[in-house]
Amino acid sequence: MKAAEDNGDFSKIFRSGEIELYVGKAVGDETPPMHYLIFSIPSIPELNAQNIQFPMSFDLIEMRDEFFNSIDEEGAERFVKNMIQEIKNRNEGLN
Repeated sequence: MKAAEDNGDFSKIFRSGEIELYVGKAVGDETPPMHYLIFSIPSIPELNAQNIQFPMSFDLIEMRDEFFNSIDEEGAERFVKNMIQEIKNRNEGLN
């Protein structure tokens, strides 16, 4: 995957062929607030899958930001491959 866009401290976008991966930061409204990274894939055409979101929560903002800063093209590609395999596995379980 290639880093298509990096909006500094808030979000990153990776693209590979027809697949895009968006990674964005969010803060929950809990008390105390949880800190999130939201991984979003708008669609995976080969699987006819759409609007895939995978949130990861962190107790500390520093932990979230450290993980966010470590996400690179290789990690994004690995995440997408794992997500595709997970969807295939779940689809096989339904048949």
